[in-house]
Amino acid sequence: MQGVQAICFYTPGCIGCRSRSQTPCESDRRAEPTFAFWQLQGRTYRLYLGDCRLKKEVVSTDLWSYINRHHQALESEHIRPFHQRVFLSLQRVYRNHGGWQELEIVWPNFTISQSFSDFDVTPFIRSFSGKGITRNIYFRRNQRTHVYQLCQRLQAASEAPDLTQAEKDR
Repeated sequence: MQGVQAICFYTPGCIGCRSRSQTPCESDRRAEPTFAFWQLQGRTYRLYLGDCRLKKEVVSTDLWSYINRHHQALESEHIRPFHQRVFLSLQRVYRNHGGWQELEIVWPNFTISQSFSDFDVTPFIRSFSGKGITRNIYFRRNQRTHVYQLCQRLQAASEAPDLTQAEKDR
C-alpha cells in the first residue's frame, strides 16, 4: 500500500477458554481474531483478518504516536513470566491454559514481534485449597512495560467504533 510506513498486527487469543470476543462476522469456523492497523494520511485504519472478509474501517486511536514514541522500548522490552519468591530464590509458575496476546509491527527494514500470556500480567493466583495466595513478583514491572501498554491500546482500538460511516453521515 503506497504511503503506508508500517503495519501493526494484533492477535488476542485464548487456549482452553471460551471465546472472549465476538467475531465481527458470521462464520462457521472459530479463528482467533487478528487485526491489522496502519496509518495513511493521518488516519488509522483497521482490518479484521479472520475466516471472513470485512471492509477496512477508520478508527480513532493514539496507536501510531505511541508506537513512534516508544519503538525502541517495544523492541527491547519483554514481559517476564509469572514467578513467585520461595525463600531466597525465584520459582516460575506455569499455567496450561488462558489468554495470550501477540503483536507484530512491520516496517520496511525491520520487524518487532512480542507475545505474552495474560497470566504473566496477573498479580496473584489462589491455591487450589483456597488457603494460600501465590504472588507474581513481576506483576508491576510487566504492567509498566510499553509492550503491555501498547497491547492495551491495541485491544481498545480493535473494539473501537468504525468512523467510516460517521464521516459519510456528516
